Amino acid sequence: MNENNKSIASLWPLIGLFVLIKLLIHLYTNTFAGYGIFRDELYMYACSLRPDIGYVDQPPLSVWILSLSTMFIGKSLFAMRLIPALFGAFAMIPYSLSVISLGGGRKAIIIASAAFILSPIYLAYCGYFSMNSIDIFLWSLAIYFLIKLQKTQETKYWILLGFAMGFALLNKIGMLWFGFGLLLSLILTSDRKWLTTKWPYLTGIIALTMFSPYLVWNALNDWPTLEFIRNTAGKYESQSQLTFLSGQFLINNPSNLIVWIAGIIWLIKKRKDTAPRSLAVIFLTILAILLINGNTKPEYLAQIFSVLFIGGAILVEEWSEKRKIIVGVVLAIQLTGIVVVPLAIPILPVDSFITYSKTLGMSPSTAEGHNLAELPQFYADMFGWENQAKAVAKVYHSLSAEEKQVCSIFGDNYGRSGAIDYFGDKYDLPRSIGNHNNYWIWGPGNYDGKIAIILSEDVGDKADFFEHVEDMGTINSPYAIPYENNLHIYLCKNLKISVEELWPMVKNYN
Repeated sequence: MNENNKSIASLWPLIGLFVLIKLLIHLYTNTFAGYGIFRDELYMYACSLRPDIGYVDQPPLSVWILSLSTMFIGKSLFAMRLIPALFGAFAMIPYSLSVISLGGGRKAIIIASAAFILSPIYLAYCGYFSMNSIDIFLWSLAIYFLIKLQKTQETKYWILLGFAMGFALLNKIGMLWFGFGLLLSLILTSDRKWLTTKWPYLTGIIALTMFSPYLVWNALNDWPTLEFIRNTAGKYESQSQLTFLSGQFLINNPSNLIVWIAGIIWLIKKRKDTAPRSLAVIFLTILAILLINGNTKPEYLAQIFSVLFIGGAILVEEWSEKRKIIVGVVLAIQLTGIVVVPLAIPILPVDSFITYSKTLGMSPSTAEGHNLAELPQFYADMFGWENQAKAVAKVYHSLSAEEKQVCSIFGDNYGRSGAIDYFGDKYDLPRSIGNHNNYWIWGPGNYDGKIAIILSEDVGDKADFFEHVEDMGTINSPYAIPYENNLHIYLCKNLKISVEELWPMVKNYN
């Protein structure tokens, strides 16, 4: 065992400790705290019931993982959220190894781990099931393999990097930005020597081959993902370059500010070193892409932001060689970040959270321009879904046996449709149909136009489409986002046009 391996071996207990802390935070929240199922979790579960090689708004990897998880450990909220808890915890392994590979030691690991664990965006991403926790893990792997490649010049890391990027692309298309930054770093620096070899091209071939099922699915379905991206361009009109940059302070925890500013300094200071130079080019490339976009949510930088935590922790450790107290000071400042943890994961009862957030002067927020009540959109979207399924079940089971045979349940967003699918077993409901994203792709099923139960905010133009429309009551969910509160249940009979004519008219990729 060489000296470097001895050094890593001596640090494994410390790494394991922080992995365990990260995991226990989420296990505690999932077991003893937390609110209800999140809107996107409902949709992800609905997708997992219909495994495919692509979906309107996402590649398939996270859905495949959820399908397997549901098969083996069930669909309970704890079971679903165990997956992101594990991915978030295990992401700290390549993350910590990156610190070591770049020259960091015990103190750097402590500072970097504290930054990671107390980062609100990483806490939030690992607190509910989505592609995001998986993304954090895969980006951490890709960053580590790139650092090892730069440090060792061993070509096997090109292969490993290709697989990490391929899995990441099959999970979320944002890895394309990493790939573009990597290409620029090869072109703009002395690393261009690699371009005369087969290795970077092999990396690209591996990644794109793994990504190809999603491209095939899009081609076979008239490129719905591109239409989805175009349609969502105006969804974040409230966001700007200023909100994107200022948002980094909160989502990465103000207490971590000194660490990531040190990370920027470290990248500048180490700009002549191969690995930091590549990381800097990739970071700046992704930052530029997001700024040019104009209406970008702050969290879109999260996967690469860990580079600043890594570099900052190493620089703080270097500073401590002259002033040993500095690590303790930085760590003490970081620990004050505990105060924002309830804003990222639901560890407080909802009434306590409302009081707590008001005490901090934090008003409810949304990146999508929705009207809000007392909860931010992230938490409000964890309320009201079972209420919807239960109320729909009451109407559905009031029908005759013959009417039930021809009745379809329609939700005009994937949360409403997903609530029917998730709670359907409990309330003996058929699968929902809908017009939102993949629900439209899945089609109207057996619906023949005779009877539909529709969840909607208002009656709208339903009377134009059906001969009979009856308001069967409203669903009260006071903590839900306002447009999901006081939701109406409409019993609609005898569609005036054919289902084949109706379906193209209701498509909603957004």
